[in-house]
Amino acid sequence: MSIQKLPSGKYRAVVRKAGVKRNGTAHDNRRDALADEARIRLEMGAEPDESEITVDTLLREQIEQGRYAVTTLDDMRRVHRMLPAPFLDRNVRDVTPYVLDGLYRELTGRGWTANRVRRVHELVGAAYRQRAIPFRWATTNPARDVKPPPLTSHQIVPPTVAEVQKLLSAAPRGLDLFLRLAANTGARRGEVLALQWQDFDLKTGRVVIRRSVSHTTASGLVVTEGKTGRKGHRSIGLGKSIVKLLVSYREEQAAAAAENLLPEPRWLFSHDAGVTPWRPDYVTLAFGRLRTTLGLDSVRLHDLRHFVATSMLSDGVPLATVSNRLGHARTSTTLDRYSHWMPQQDQDAADRLDGLFT
Repeated sequence: MSIQKLPSGKYRAVVRKAGVKRNGTAHDNRRDALADEARIRLEMGAEPDESEITVDTLLREQIEQGRYAVTTLDDMRRVHRMLPAPFLDRNVRDVTPYVLDGLYRELTGRGWTANRVRRVHELVGAAYRQRAIPFRWATTNPARDVKPPPLTSHQIVPPTVAEVQKLLSAAPRGLDLFLRLAANTGARRGEVLALQWQDFDLKTGRVVIRRSVSHTTASGLVVTEGKTGRKGHRSIGLGKSIVKLLVSYREEQAAAAAENLLPEPRWLFSHDAGVTPWRPDYVTLAFGRLRTTLGLDSVRLHDLRHFVATSMLSDGVPLATVSNRLGHARTSTTLDRYSHWMPQQDQDAADRLDGLFT
C-alpha cells in the first residue's frame, strides 16, 4: 500500500491485497489520497487499523454512506470541506468534548453561523454514533457532552392579506398559480414545485402532497417521495377560486403541449409544457424580482407558509388541522412555532368557561 505522487503533481493511492492491485482516484492533496486508500482497503476486505482512522476518514464515510436528503448531503459535504485541517487530521479517539467545544468556538470566531456550526455537530455526532463506536474506532461520542451554539429565535412576522393580494395580482402567469397554491396549502417550496396533475382531484377540490423537488450543484434536479403520514403524504382541500384557476391553467398547458408535439402534461410548473419541473432557485429568483418591484423586500417566499399557519390559527381552526396542512409530524411542532398566534382561541375558551357560571 502506498501513496504515489503523479507527474501532474497529484496524489493517488495504490492498494495491493492478495495479488490484486487497485488504483485510487487522483487527488490534489495527500490527505484526500489517504482517505481514498482507507476506503479501498475496506472495500477489499481489510480490517481497519484503529491507529490510522482520522476524523477526516470518519466524516467522509458518514457523508457517503449515511441516509440524508439531497440538500442536507450537499451541505454536509460543504461543511466538511471547510473544517480546519488540524481537526480533520486527528485520530477519532483523540476527539474529546473539550476538543469539540474548542472547534465550535473557533468556527464561531471565524464567522460561522449557529446553523452551520450545528450542522458540524450533527455530522460529528452521527459519525461517532453510527460508525466510530459500532466499529470500535472510539469508545465514546464526544458530541454527546457538548452543546452547539444556540439558534437565535426570530419572531415570525407573516405578510398581511393586502401584501399577499398585491403579490398575487402582480405575479406573471405561472408564478401567480404557484404563489396562490403556496398561500392556500401552506406547502413548502419544493412540495409545490413537485405537484403533478395526477395529485389533484379537481372535482372534489383536493390535492395530495406526496413528493418534493430539490436541486444542488452536485446532484442536479432531484425528486424525492415524501414519507407516508402527516409528515409526508397528506390530502388537503382547495378553495373554489383556485380550482377554477387550475382548470384554466391545465387547459392552456395541454394546448401548448399538443401544439409542440409534447407528451401529456405531467408537472404543473414547467418551462416545457409539463415535461420537466421548475428548479427551486428559479422560483426564488422570480419571487425576489417580483417583491422588489412591489416594494415588499421584507416578505420572503417561505413567509407564505407562515401566512397560512397564522391565518388559520387566528381564525380558530383546530391545531390538528393546521398541523396536517403544514405537514408537521407532530402538533407540538406547530404549537411551538405559532403558539403566540392563538390568544383569541384562549380568550374564547375563557369566555365559554365563564359562561358556565353566570
